[in-house]
Amino acid sequence: MSTIEGKTPAEVLEMLGGKIDIDFSSQVQDRLDVDVVQIGLKANGSCLCLGSRPVIVAPRTDNWFRQVFGIAHELGHIAQGTMIKNDDEIKEQEDGANLFAADLLMPEAQIHSLVEGKVEPVKFARFIWDWGISVPALSTRLEDFKLPVPEFLYQDGKTVYTQNFLGEHLEEIGLTWADLQRRASLSGAQRFPTELLNNLYEQVIKGNVPVDTYKWTLGIQITDNLVEEVPEESDKDLSADEILKLLEL
Repeated sequence: MSTIEGKTPAEVLEMLGGKIDIDFSSQVQDRLDVDVVQIGLKANGSCLCLGSRPVIVAPRTDNWFRQVFGIAHELGHIAQGTMIKNDDEIKEQEDGANLFAADLLMPEAQIHSLVEGKVEPVKFARFIWDWGISVPALSTRLEDFKLPVPEFLYQDGKTVYTQNFLGEHLEEIGLTWADLQRRASLSGAQRFPTELLNNLYEQVIKGNVPVDTYKWTLGIQITDNLVEEVPEESDKDLSADEILKLLEL
């Protein structure tokens, strides 16, 4: 049983330390005992159990707010016990995970505080950065609570781009472009938890997995020494699903 199963968004947020770190994947792994894998995926993320620990598979993207919401969505499935999809209840399960993510990343009390007093762009920029969300997500959340959406979140009838909006107010919220770049790099990097990589390495040494698979997971070139230690490579390229099966604890 996962440590977050049956927990509310508020309880999970408390387990996270009451905030969202810029390295959300590591934060989730360290504080919630949920492994996070970041790989290139055309589809949305997913979650599954490998051994006794749940694993979230998230697409790599430099739009970190999309990845943050995607991971929060999968946390919703884990907390609500809907990791195994029921075909007759898919919409309800997905809606439930989306609401969980919204409640986790945009708590109602904090949303209401945004529109109290003077409504200024810098306040919204700070909120977007601190909670790891996008301008469209925040706009939708305000509408859900029937709160006014400031005009400065729109341009030409559409919500402004999140990165551009933050860029306009970086100095005011104490950030630089390097901070945005670092966050984008973290969410865009290929990522496998160390323990899972260790299991894959063992399979490579035993000759069960081609060395190119291990090279792919690391995203770096392999040393000649490791190649010499591997018995014989298979010609078979593994899919992401097959790799995850090999990582089972």
